[in-house]
Amino acid sequence: MKTRFSILSLLLAQNLCALPAVAEITYIDSAHPLPELSDPKVLDYQHHMLVVDNHGSALYPVVKRHDDRNGQPQYDVQLYGMKDERTHELANAKRYRQQLENYLNGMFQKMEQEHAQEIVIYVHSGLNNVEGAVRKTAYLTDYFRTKEPEKKIYYIGICWNSALGPTYYEHLFRVREGLRQPARAILSSPAALLADVGSALARLPLRSIDLLYNDAESINPNGFSRHRLAEARARYLVQQTNNQPRQPGAQVIDLGDERDWPARRGTQRAGWRRGRQR
Repeated sequence: MKTRFSILSLLLAQNLCALPAVAEITYIDSAHPLPELSDPKVLDYQHHMLVVDNHGSALYPVVKRHDDRNGQPQYDVQLYGMKDERTHELANAKRYRQQLENYLNGMFQKMEQEHAQEIVIYVHSGLNNVEGAVRKTAYLTDYFRTKEPEKKIYYIGICWNSALGPTYYEHLFRVREGLRQPARAILSSPAALLADVGSALARLPLRSIDLLYNDAESINPNGFSRHRLAEARARYLVQQTNNQPRQPGAQVIDLGDERDWPARRGTQRAGWRRGRQR
């Protein structure tokens, strides 16, 4: 249990590369939790997600499900901070993260109770706000539980705020070299903005040419030497494979594409059967 805890807590302790900001968080003490945090349905969703703020501090997600008039699930989300998780404050950063350990222990106990055979850990990419990420995690938790219960898949979503506005705000005014340095960031923000705009403009011609080249290759792949070389190499390998004597129990691997598969599938399958019969 300690080993599993340390792996997940390491993700949070490293601040997840100075994640972007979320809305103002209300911090609660584990000794005086909100009544809704003891709701079994709320706890069930908590056992399937890790939610962090822009400092990498863990949050309590409160998710409540209700169905709309069409029977589609809707999820209401509220986020609360763990009192010992104010990792941006030096005094709290040195404190042992007991609330986080208790939270993760509950997750591992839930895994054991459900006899999970497979664990899926999903970390979303950019342009997602944290509430939307939590709703998606709740939806996928319900999906794996109801649609594929026989597989015993235990889903875990790691949720953070990667929306464009807050992310770029952090980039300009809060973070330098992966660390929160507001004073330095504010002073250097004009230079950072100029560097971003300048880099984008400087790379625009090259990126435009690359995009046009890729589009042209998609329209007429035979007009490009690298595609013709790949086709010739594939034909050569197929020919070599067909000409080699098959060993007992050998199987033929198809190296072509869909265009020449119909012409070859009879010989390929016949060869596979011969190899299996020897």
